[in-house]
Amino acid sequence: MPSSTFFNLQPEKRERLLAAAREEFARASFDQVSINRMIRRAGIPRGSFYMYFTGKEELFSYLMEEYRRQAEEQLGRFLEERSGELFEAFLDLFDYVHRRRDTGPCREMLDILRQNPQMRADMFLLRDPCLHRMDALRARINTAGLDLREEGDLDNILYLLIMVTAQAAAAAGAPGAGGSVRSRLIQIYDILRRGAENAHVPDAHH
Repeated sequence: MPSSTFFNLQPEKRERLLAAAREEFARASFDQVSINRMIRRAGIPRGSFYMYFTGKEELFSYLMEEYRRQAEEQLGRFLEERSGELFEAFLDLFDYVHRRRDTGPCREMLDILRQNPQMRADMFLLRDPCLHRMDALRARINTAGLDLREEGDLDNILYLLIMVTAQAAAAAGAPGAGGSVRSRLIQIYDILRRGAENAHVPDAHH
């Protein structure tokens, strides 16, 4: 988490730093991101940066947490609209991000995902400290048709859906890829759905 000094900044100065950070992380992979370039663009001294964040790892984590929060809120709305149908809500989320792929937070998020393909699975995973926020999402999921045999099964299903949806959203930004990526994502959802939904298991003795 950023320091209290960061949160005490004037909103305009705080947003200027975050905008510079988002632009820099969207420009290059994490290893190539330059704090010097970031602070020059934001117009702040290098010493001030380290009063706000311990380094680019903490800043990156903070930005990703903000994107996770926005995605979770939107997914919650789609779950409400879909009466808790999990796979339909995730496809709605993919479509929502894809429609907004050229502007605003969605463009920034997808650019960062494309710059960091090895991190795609990690950016939206259900992990501390955001696990507590997922309770509201879990409560909206219609689990009646899901084959949940052990504690944690629902979280693992969410994990897989978040992973494949984030990867697809990043890939769909390539020219002409949107329709084909969406079709493949639906196929993956169908495979996961067949594994997650209740099914009759034949008696092993017959």
